[in-house]
Amino acid sequence: MKKIIIYARVSTVMQDERDSLEYQIKKCVSYCEMHDLDCIKVIKDVESGGKDDRNGFLELKQELEKKELYAIVVYETSRISRITRTLINFIYELDKKEVKFISISQPELNTTSHTGMLFFQIQASLAEYERKQISTRVKSNLYQRAKDGKWLGGVSPLGYDAINKKLIINNVEADIVRDIFYSYIDSGSLNTVAKKYKKPLESIRWILKNYIYIGKKSYGKKERNISTGITKIKDTCEIFEGEHEAIIDDDTFNEAKRLMEFNRTKVLNTRGSRVKLFTSLLHCECGGKYHSTTSKSGNGNTYFYYRCTYCKKKFNADFLEENILNVIINFSELSELNEFKDNLLDSYIEKDNYLKRKLSSLQNSKNKLIKIYTNDIITEEEFNSNIKEIKENIGRTLEEIKANKELIDNANNKQTKVDNVKLFKEIMRNLDVEDREEAKKIFRLMIDKIIINKENIEKSIIYLL
Repeated sequence: MKKIIIYARVSTVMQDERDSLEYQIKKCVSYCEMHDLDCIKVIKDVESGGKDDRNGFLELKQELEKKELYAIVVYETSRISRITRTLINFIYELDKKEVKFISISQPELNTTSHTGMLFFQIQASLAEYERKQISTRVKSNLYQRAKDGKWLGGVSPLGYDAINKKLIINNVEADIVRDIFYSYIDSGSLNTVAKKYKKPLESIRWILKNYIYIGKKSYGKKERNISTGITKIKDTCEIFEGEHEAIIDDDTFNEAKRLMEFNRTKVLNTRGSRVKLFTSLLHCECGGKYHSTTSKSGNGNTYFYYRCTYCKKKFNADFLEENILNVIINFSELSELNEFKDNLLDSYIEKDNYLKRKLSSLQNSKNKLIKIYTNDIITEEEFNSNIKEIKENIGRTLEEIKANKELIDNANNKQTKVDNVKLFKEIMRNLDVEDREEAKKIFRLMIDKIIINKENIEKSIIYLL
């Protein structure tokens, strides 16, 4: 019997979960049985046909060097490559080795004759042309949808759920997004926010720079070359009004953006009088949260403030901190600070449940994406982009679950007990410029939040942990 190798390919690793790969092999095996061909090996490839260095293709070339074969059998020509040049060069190499090329779904493509080779080249060129035309139409459609403010699909960003092809605010996640913005504006440090949420720096930076959170949509940041498959990140993009609701106001977004630009060229001085004692602790009567901000006078002096994110009420930082310190020092319930009370455990457990629900949702999104791609509802380009993002999100979520589990274990095993009243009063009695950073840590240790009375600061309410 004549020896042959069956070669089957699907576009990505995720597609090997579908029936496509096995379907190709089954059809090729049936063909070989009908024509008395001896299949000595089946090579499976699960990478894009737009790449020449994929493992399965390289293995096929190695087999051609090692064995004397009658033919290579494929389901269709595009399984070898979607690049015309690569496909034709491969056929010429087979011709030199006197190895036939059999495409069982295209019996008319007989490469053993001049006429057959001509039709083969035409068919390969038309296939590549069609691929580029489809890509152009897809890009045009996506651009128009972006101009209309519509959600272009993929994994919904933190803070939103994708419902009926629209982004709807997820209130629980939206609070996290707001806190990421406020925490960054307060601390001026991506590292601090990243550690707080156990997320990579790039994830935090992506959130802070994403126009989607102010109700807009950016388009054109990434550009993929259809011929080479290489994606480039452009310096500019277009911004359109989105049809979804904003989570962050423009002032907060612009302040975070300004701070990131500033931090590129200059390291903020977070010591001395610039350290804000109560960042992340101050809340407004209106339901908003105060975060630190700055302004410059005409003579170049910098002034520091606390500003409410909702009603925009603003206090001079030194004035507000001095009044709040007086309230704290005279706080009659200060003795409660020595009562051990670990109320973080419940929040850790709640977060664990949320993360597990999120992981389940991502797994469902992955399965749905595979299904709609199998049914040819989306293009290969869209599938590859979205499945990569889902896999990255699944990886990050698993990391978050692991990190949160450690926090739960630590909270369960916590045995420490500190005389917080004594420590607090000692620091307050000797507080100077260089002690402000330490004082800030103590406040975070003992105070849950402070509700500011805008009319009379001395009547502000302090909630202890």
